[in-house]
Parts: sequence; structure tokens; C-alpha cells
Amino acid sequence: DVSRDQQTFVDFLHLEMMC
Repeated sequence: DVSRDQQTFVDFLHLEMMC
């Protein structure tokens, strides 16, 4: 699912920003 994959990417991006 594209939407699901996109959501995972957003979560990963947020984690990267937090570090």
C-alpha cells in the first residue's frame, strides 16, 4: 500500500529529525 509506505517514511523522517 502506497499510503502505508508513505506513513512509514514520514515516521522515519521524524525520528531522524529528533536525533
